[in-house]
Amino acid sequence: MKFQSINDAFEFYNQYAGEAGFSARYSNSKKNKMTNEVVWKQFVCFKAGQTDEAHSKNRAPTSGPIQIRARDEVRTNCKAKISIVKQQTGSDWSVSVFMEGHNHGLSTPSKVHLLRSHRSVSAVKRVLTQQFSEANIPTCQQMQLLEMESGGPESVGCTERDIRNLERELRNEQKGIDVETLIEFFTSEKEKNSSFFFDYETDSDHIFKRCFWADPKSRRAYGAFGDVVVFDSTYNTNKYGMIFTPFVGVNHHHQTIVFGCGFLSDEKTEWYIWLLNKFMDAMPSDAPKAIITDQDPAMTKALAQVLPETVHRYCLWHILNKFPEKISLVIFRDHYQSIRNVTKIQHLPRNLRMDGKSSSSKPRLLMHDKNSDHISCNCGKFEFDGIPCRHMLAFFRVNQIFELPDKYILKQWTREAKIGVTYILDDENCNDDPTRFLISRRAKLSYKASTLIDYASLTDEGTKLLDEQLDYIHGKIKEMGISQTTMHGSQTRKSLDKTKTIGDPSKIRSKGCGKRILSSKEKLILKTRACRGCGLRGASHDKRNCPKLQDRPFADDHHDISQYANERDLLSVAKTIF
Repeated sequence: MKFQSINDAFEFYNQYAGEAGFSARYSNSKKNKMTNEVVWKQFVCFKAGQTDEAHSKNRAPTSGPIQIRARDEVRTNCKAKISIVKQQTGSDWSVSVFMEGHNHGLSTPSKVHLLRSHRSVSAVKRVLTQQFSEANIPTCQQMQLLEMESGGPESVGCTERDIRNLERELRNEQKGIDVETLIEFFTSEKEKNSSFFFDYETDSDHIFKRCFWADPKSRRAYGAFGDVVVFDSTYNTNKYGMIFTPFVGVNHHHQTIVFGCGFLSDEKTEWYIWLLNKFMDAMPSDAPKAIITDQDPAMTKALAQVLPETVHRYCLWHILNKFPEKISLVIFRDHYQSIRNVTKIQHLPRNLRMDGKSSSSKPRLLMHDKNSDHISCNCGKFEFDGIPCRHMLAFFRVNQIFELPDKYILKQWTREAKIGVTYILDDENCNDDPTRFLISRRAKLSYKASTLIDYASLTDEGTKLLDEQLDYIHGKIKEMGISQTTMHGSQTRKSLDKTKTIGDPSKIRSKGCGKRILSSKEKLILKTRACRGCGLRGASHDKRNCPKLQDRPFADDHHDISQYANERDLLSVAKTIF
């Protein structure tokens, strides 16, 4: 037999190995001493040669101990092989030696796909698994999807271990160049669309310290919905411990939208000032009317300097989340009856609850400025939610106003919220990712191929015809010179080929969500052990001999406080009261 190249010869021998039930691998080769060109090549059974232990016995003794790999023995010194030699005239290769016999059992057809040479992660599967990983799909579920798509594990072409090895290789390639890859990605996005905004800074040692970025869609969204911004810096789940700080808002569908994101290596005031300035440089319109943050003193100072006209409020979730820390079980038990009396009105009949409410409370007041024809209500719903309250609607009804004035309909809550944004983004230079084209082409072919296979597999004649045509098409596509590694090679990062200029950040220990600055006396008290019963510190007792736990009985209504013992119940009670 003759072959055009070494790869063609190995592909043929590997196909034969799959049908026979063994795995093939490359072995020795010889080169022409004059031209340094390979002129002889050998392929062998994967069990050819000796194990590490047997090979070490035949070697000359060494002074140090012999390292033996902790894995199962595979090689049995099998002699099955094939050798090819390049012809002196022309570029073809011909078979010179072929040995068929094996000294071991061969694999059954149902297990051939587990052998090494008969499984590999193709370029398309590389892209698919990367996208699955970006969607946080576990590797085991990725394999299940590929098995269902291919019609069984034997048709996938790789195993779950191969996928995990690929992910490990990608992680290893990424070590030490995380920042280089991030900046390269930002730069490529900027080249695709000039409206993409990013900026970063390093220290004197070229170590990455902070960055901010916002894509065109986020900047456009801020132009329509940037009146209220939530700025949170409690995320630090990356391996470097850097503080992830997203700027988010709410659109006219009450959905959370992202305006921009940043990474910080520190939570000092000057760092927040830098980030807020970059945020305002990127956004197309003026400063937000209100911003919501956690209780971080450094962030509060930065907002006062950068956004002095913006109303600053603390997040309600952070406030309510502190109640389980502030209210001990004993304090809750002592005030249990008072708390119950406050919440008991919620369980009264409605002709009675409303009577009690009307006798002990005042109605919401409506104020009408006749000069400006402006209505405001002290319930604050319009100022808080941007939606007229029922008190305002009642005023309109009493005054025979049956059409809501336009100034009480905020554009943010209408279908035309995105219309009329003055900031125009440059979308003309937006280039699509080549990976998307690959997935699109594969999806189109997969659908047609699946439909064709469904029809052809109904009969033996159809199966035979489709099998022959697929072999013919496969040969034609191979003649086009398409390499399996083309896509993978095109995705190789430029950072691997150039000198590293920016160092990855050192692991950072952040302070977490904002906390109140404690005095020296409070810090000293916190160092003492607290009683788990009453929560007091510094006292010479614990939960076993706490006087409050021993002397005071539970409330008169005999409700066991254990029903409120865990933090979730405490938090729900606190929300009900406050």
